[in-house]
Amino acid sequence: MKKLRHTLEGLLTKARFATRIVLLGTVILLAARAQATVTNIVWYRLGENDPGASPGAVATNTVDFVSGHNLTFFGPATYSSDVSTSAIAHTGSSLSVDLASSILEL
Repeated sequence: MKKLRHTLEGLLTKARFATRIVLLGTVILLAARAQATVTNIVWYRLGENDPGASPGAVATNTVDFVSGHNLTFFGPATYSSDVSTSAIAHTGSSLSVDLASSILEL
């Protein structure tokens, strides 16, 4: 009787393990096929859409590309052409803002 009980417990353990593996595989396959939608709420390009922006010019605010919630700078902030090559390649970015010790306010 003990041997039968031990055998049944072993089979149940293996069945539970196999069920978990199948469920894990299903989750992984579903996650791999999942897609997400990204919605920009605000998008500050820090120079590209700002009127009068050029390298060395004083930056007082930056235009929100999506919803018009402009960002105001308080303190020393200047436009710069110090842009990473990946930003240039992926977004066509040509300007950045050197915030130094500026305070940002929406």
